[in-house]
Amino acid sequence: MLSIEVVSSSPFGRLQPLPILDGPLKSISLYFITYLPPYKGFDAILDVVYQFTKITHFTPCPKTTSSEETAYM
Repeated sequence: MLSIEVVSSSPFGRLQPLPILDGPLKSISLYFITYLPPYKGFDAILDVVYQFTKITHFTPCPKTTSSEETAYM
């Protein structure tokens, strides 16, 4: 028997631009993209976004990366 689940969510709003910062490296964001297929010993990606320039850096890493290893990257 086929069952279909309907997920109800609030309507999406308009996208808001990020605030413009007054200096470089004042704000960065870190994201881990995990559960990727293994490739050369890596199964995750660390994504670092510099909010001032909107530049992003992708660094391959294992999903078991510690906070000290993250700080080193």
